[in-house]
Amino acid sequence: MTPEIPSQHASERSPLSLTGLLGHLRQTRTYQAVLAGLRAGQPVPDQHLLRAARPFVVAGLAQDVQRPTVILTGRVDRAHNLAEQLPVWSSDLPILRYAEPSSLFYERAPWTTRTIQTRLQTLAALIKPIGQRGDEPPPPIVITSAHALLQKTLPVREFHAGTRVLRAGAESQPEALLRTWLQFGYTPATVVVEPGTFSRRGGIIDIFPMSAALPVRIEFFGDEIESLRTFNPQTQRSAESIAQVPIIPAREALPRYAPRVAGQLAAWFAAQPEASADAASARPDRELLADGVAFPHLEFYAPYLYSQPASLFDYLPDNALILVDDWGELEDSVNELEEQAVATRYDRERAGQLPPDCPLPYLTWAEIQDELSTRQVLHLGARRSVARRLAGSRRQFRARPAIRRPTAQRAGGHRPRAGSERAGHRRDSAGAARR
Repeated sequence: MTPEIPSQHASERSPLSLTGLLGHLRQTRTYQAVLAGLRAGQPVPDQHLLRAARPFVVAGLAQDVQRPTVILTGRVDRAHNLAEQLPVWSSDLPILRYAEPSSLFYERAPWTTRTIQTRLQTLAALIKPIGQRGDEPPPPIVITSAHALLQKTLPVREFHAGTRVLRAGAESQPEALLRTWLQFGYTPATVVVEPGTFSRRGGIIDIFPMSAALPVRIEFFGDEIESLRTFNPQTQRSAESIAQVPIIPAREALPRYAPRVAGQLAAWFAAQPEASADAASARPDRELLADGVAFPHLEFYAPYLYSQPASLFDYLPDNALILVDDWGELEDSVNELEEQAVATRYDRERAGQLPPDCPLPYLTWAEIQDELSTRQVLHLGARRSVARRLAGSRRQFRARPAIRRPTAQRAGGHRPRAGSERAGHRRDSAGAARR
């Protein structure tokens, strides 16, 4: 048995379940046509669904297509709202929340443990660790917002490199395990209570994997793993024996590459004020980076750690279904976040609070559109150009009620092309950010 990757809202779910009503949805011709189109890999028209109906339809589609499903929202509050409603309609599939960073782009502020954990749990659910045995888990439903999607993350190869599957009866050197965990973001603790920590007492090692609901106690006999047991972090009492446990990286910013960054930014650190003179100074970070250990502000230096960072898209299988909640809100949110990032970068560079030539820590709108163009995407609402045409037709209908306007019937199902002006503007913004 392997510890399950917990759904982030499993403990908060209401006992109310309306999954039985999905049978009525499946009997409708419209739903059957949408499902048939998705299964055949064909383009499906925009659905123009009322917001209140979207969790209901999403639950049905996720259950019926039986592949990873991503719900992409423009606003953070909308993502939270969907995460609260979906369990009522779908209690069988894991529902994961790919969370937003705890800081703005270019802001030197720590990420919360909860944010780090939910993001890594989602990535772990999308790619099976090499060497893990057992049945395939059900495909997850991933709920994320524009802000969370924009944030770049560690490459898939680094995630695999930092993942170890430990089994009872197998051999593994405890000292080597501890060194590896330090390189991949775990921190030593006296008592293991929080995710991402470990401790050692002789031949017993406790660790709280970032993808697990409970910490695990590993008992060694020499270099052999004698037993694996989960334990209660409050009472520290051992509980259930397990056959294996996957241990994934504990941070998206890996400490193993931090010493190189300390040398690369040495001149910038030297120009920072002493911590005694400015409590917000980044000067102390140089020593922590040089030591190659995890610390609260490590994510601030993530853009320097990887030459080719990844995004959530890189972890999705080719057959993943992406549901866009509202295209207009998504575009507006991405543009607003990009403009905010460019302004923040300018201000922080002038104040000396950001190293020069900092790589972009986020995806641009053009990159998101490119990624979505290669995926199967279903719009739960309507894309902006379609919505504008519909609104225009309604205004004309009200002005001239004797004339019929069939635009509304013909509008759905056509993918608008990104205009050259918009794409050029986004490239200019990205270029300004790199400069």
